[in-house]
Amino acid sequence: MLLAQYGHQPTSKIGEALRQNIVDGVILCPRFNQPEKLREITKQLRESFPAKEVIFDPNFYVFAIPSVSRIGKLVSYPFYYPSLRRTDFSTKKVTEYTKKVLEYQIKNDFTKIISPGLIFPSFDSAWAQITLQLFSESIDFVKSNSVKKDLLLTLVINEAALREDEQLSDFLDALTTLEAKGFYLIVDRSTDLPQWSDPGTLAGLLYLVNSLSKNGYKVILGYTDLVGLLTTAVGADSIANGWWKSLKLFSRSQFYDRSGGQRPRVTYTSEKLLNSVFVDPELQAIVESGFGGEVLSGTGSDNALSVNPAQQTWSQDNAALHHWKVVKSLLGKINQSDEEARLDQVESLIREAQTLYTRLRGVGIDFDTISGPSYLRTWLEAITVYKEGL
Repeated sequence: MLLAQYGHQPTSKIGEALRQNIVDGVILCPRFNQPEKLREITKQLRESFPAKEVIFDPNFYVFAIPSVSRIGKLVSYPFYYPSLRRTDFSTKKVTEYTKKVLEYQIKNDFTKIISPGLIFPSFDSAWAQITLQLFSESIDFVKSNSVKKDLLLTLVINEAALREDEQLSDFLDALTTLEAKGFYLIVDRSTDLPQWSDPGTLAGLLYLVNSLSKNGYKVILGYTDLVGLLTTAVGADSIANGWWKSLKLFSRSQFYDRSGGQRPRVTYTSEKLLNSVFVDPELQAIVESGFGGEVLSGTGSDNALSVNPAQQTWSQDNAALHHWKVVKSLLGKINQSDEEARLDQVESLIREAQTLYTRLRGVGIDFDTISGPSYLRTWLEAITVYKEGL
């Protein structure tokens, strides 16, 4: 499934995506709305789209990020706790935090219940152990209060930790004893760049997702863009992303003040390239070279870009709907019941993208680092490492 990760300036994008069945639900975020407004949004979504997922990420992990400054409306919520340190997690406090986070969700009409969780740098760190305590408390709270909705446990793992094979295996031993429906998994990226450059860490993510899935847990990956194809192939139930870069990958840098920020360059998501390219100059050069028909995804939202794209209006709303359509289409291409067949299909899509990139470069089209094909090699190497580890 594909979920919309809620963020700043949603306008009508999410409602339209739900109406067109492009996305299968929404993950709401308290950072961007006051409690009253979020309650209103939740009510409207549940009434208008009763069959869709409406999930609430409480953002509890933000409270333990050191010197965090950009937390938006989080201060208005009853479960807000500023500047939490390890010494703030006594048994009594863990019970208190968990109770407030879960009670807020129970009082509202979300389709699932999400536990509090913390970012941890390694699987044997104190933060990882505190996270397990929050999980245990959440499970006990749901049981003791006879909560009928499914409980998802929030895992926020630093990217570097995914290299730690033995520690990851030991941590999985602890996770797979927990009585919950599944996990809401976020990777704390070590960079603001959208592409993964280390096949070892990506392979670790695939191993984690696969292990949880094989043990009967549902896995929802938040802030996950096109690389979510790989995680879906190995067993993820859903991936989620939004329209800004900060909604397509998770990095702690988004919670700190920034100065001198520039307006994001306009991008276009190509299903054939498995990537987003810059409308100007990259897509413009592609169309001028006669490759537009091979690179354009044909979602309907992108009709205006078939001729002279650099001169066309490519609104952020259109770009978001188009992006979700592309991701949804790609997920549909790997819906085989057999994992090996899904991975084979992903590898086939990657090699087709590599071939197309080679042809485009052959006619003199240059790509930026983040819109070029280097990530495709990382994906293939990650799949190989993952398979060798099974």
